[in-house]
Amino acid sequence: MASFVKVRNINPLGAVTLVIDGDRREVEAGEVISVTPEFAGRGPEWREPRDGDDLNFHEVERDEDGNAVAIYDLGVGLLAQPGNWELVTDETVKD
Repeated sequence: MASFVKVRNINPLGAVTLVIDGDRREVEAGEVISVTPEFAGRGPEWREPRDGDDLNFHEVERDEDGNAVAIYDLGVGLLAQPGNWELVTDETVKD
């Protein structure tokens, strides 16, 4: 059974068109939709570097010896666009 999360379109420019599982869908500003966690993705964040990270691509925080101690991961999916989408939790549900 597939699991879903809810996201809200908070795009200041209004409606956006998404293609979900081959279906085109217009999502109005303020509208909440259910999508898979993979489609929702995750937002940008600072995290520890991992093997395979391109340190020339990411913004990198280094220690006094020049070693990478944190990178800014841009995220993936809808939530990688924090100005356009937000994860809907019990705390963010609006009447």
